[in-house]
This record gives sequence, C-alpha cells and structure tokens, in this order.
Amino acid sequence: MTIPTDFSSYLHQRFDHDDPSSSGLGGKGTVHIIDDDTDSEGFVVKFCKRNSPHVLKYFDAASSNDLAVDALAVESHVLTVVAERTSILVPEVLAVDLSPSKLPPYFVMEKSTGDSLHGQFHDLALDKQKRLMAEIGTTLTVVHESFPFSTCGPLRVVDDTLKPVDEYQWTEWCDTQWTTCLERLRETRFADLVPELKSWYATHRQYLPETSQAVLVHDDFRPANLLVDDAMESVTAIIDWEDVLAAPPEYQLARLEFLFIDVYEFPTETQSQLRTALYDSYGRFQLTDAYQKRRKLYQLLSILWKTGNFRATHQDTDEELRTSLVQQRRHRIQQMMSTSS
Repeated sequence: MTIPTDFSSYLHQRFDHDDPSSSGLGGKGTVHIIDDDTDSEGFVVKFCKRNSPHVLKYFDAASSNDLAVDALAVESHVLTVVAERTSILVPEVLAVDLSPSKLPPYFVMEKSTGDSLHGQFHDLALDKQKRLMAEIGTTLTVVHESFPFSTCGPLRVVDDTLKPVDEYQWTEWCDTQWTTCLERLRETRFADLVPELKSWYATHRQYLPETSQAVLVHDDFRPANLLVDDAMESVTAIIDWEDVLAAPPEYQLARLEFLFIDVYEFPTETQSQLRTALYDSYGRFQLTDAYQKRRKLYQLLSILWKTGNFRATHQDTDEELRTSLVQQRRHRIQQMMSTSS
C-alpha cells in the first residue's frame, strides 16, 4: 500500500465513525496494523487506550488516561532516541500526535519485518537459540551503555528527555514493587501465598545493593516482543517499548533469563549453554555470588507482577483450564522460593 503523507487526515477519515481505542491489540495502547491485509509495506498506529481495565483497576479514570498518554509519549520518544544513538533495530516513528482534535492520542510507526518469537523459541534448534541469546546480550550491552541514569524508577519524557518520574534508590524501588505485588495478590486466588512471600522477601532483601548503576531497561523484553527473520537466526526488530525503567543491568538480565530460559524448563545442559551465550555476549558482567542470591528475587518480582493480572489475562478461559493454570502458577512460585539460594 502507499504510505500516507498526511497521517492526520488519513486516520481521521479511516476511523471517522469508530473509536480506534475500543478494538485492536494492546493494554495501555491499542495497536492497529494497517497494510490492506497484504505482505506489502504498511504501517502501525498505536492509539491511547481510554479507560483500560488493566489500569483502571489501580487508578481513577483521569489518572488512568493520563498514564496511557504518558506511555505513548514515552514509547515514541524511546523508539526515536534508540534509533538515533544506536544501531539497534526498532520501528521507525513516522508521526506523533498526543492531542488530536477527534481521535485518541496516537503515534505512527513503520511496520517492522519479521515474525514474533512468541511460542517459537522453545522449539528452535539449540544453535539458533544460542545465536539469538548472544545477539540479545550484545543488543542489551549497547542499549545499557547508551542510556545511563543516576537514579532508578519508571521513565517519563520531561523537557524532551527521559527521566525517572519518581526517583528511587534501587532498594527503595524493589521495596515499593514488592509491596505493590503483594497487595495485588490479596485480591486473587493466590492470596494465601502473601504471608510466605512477605517473609521470603524480608530474608532475601539483604542481598540487594544499596546503590547501583542504572540504565535504560525495556521492562517487557520477552519473546513476543522480538521479531526475527524467516530463518529464525537474527533479530529484525525489538518492539513494544511502552514500559521502560531506569534500573541496574542485572535486573534486566535476570528477568530475561527467566522469560527466555527458565519458563521453558529446558534440560539442565541446554539452560547452561543458553545462559553462557547470554552472559558471555553481554560482556563485562560478573556472575558474583551476591548476584546469584538476588537473581531469584528479580525473577519472582516478574512473575508476581504478572500474577496480579492473572484474572484479567485469563478472563475468557474456561474454569477448568483456569484452575489448572492457577495450580501451575502456584507451583512455580513456591518452587522459586524453595530453590533460591
């Protein structure tokens, strides 16, 4: 298809009678892929998702919508500056309008080539898995070195610059996140785990560094947000940058290790080779005993955050399957607590 030269006019005409934020893919933002249902060149529009149920659960309507607009501003800015400062492959931003006259706030980006790794990484040959893990490690090295921060916290755009919206020392941020996760669990089928998790964190908190180098962290870095070539051998784009954080590099590495390796329950030798590929390519990172002790804390934080959204994520799942998934998640959480150093 022909890419419009005036996105505002095109989008107002295309969505003249529809609310584009009410359908499509996404959480804080609603994604529409516009390519005339062909494999030809197209583009992607991400609209602010008004009154997102995921966000309304924790914020009032005004705050919810403000956060959604902030997320669009952050993602479009991050994509732009990552492309400017590095050679990392991200979608090119084509247009941004955070206050259009009739449509929800939006930004437009190119339609990146490649297939999502979601549901595919586990089945790849080991040599391809190792090659991708090595490329991921190299990619993260570049991103982390290019975007340092003096404090930690969620990032927002302030005066055209990425800054932590609430500045934390690292231990403070972990305390806040852990408390939030446990409060969210109290409203779920996992509420009975809260006392044990609270005790576990109190024991393992001592391993957190009081201060730490902070870097740009893509806080939703998982197989679904990596696009790869047809041969499944190299990354063609990293997408979905709406959740970004200033945090220590080890936080991202630990979460990535969990989401790409541990969740698939590979054989022990395969896990070892994939970890080696990741950490060797990342470079100057030392797998110290202290890091080994707090790595599980970061990984548990990741799974607990997702568990707080369990009901919304599986609301359309039949009860029998949902019960089975609850049991699996419960087992994984308990296993992670019992096997930590």
